[in-house]
Amino acid sequence: RWTIPIWLYVSVTGVLVYLMLYKWFPPPNLALGQ
Repeated sequence: RWTIPIWLYVSVTGVLVYLMLYKWFPPPNLALGQ
C-alpha cells in the first residue's frame, strides 16, 4: 500500500504553519512601514 513519507508531511505542515504565523504576526519592519 502507498504511504506518505514523514519528511513530506513535516515539510508541508511546516510551510503552512510558517505562512499562518507570517500572516498573523508580520515582521516589525513591515509593521513600521520601513
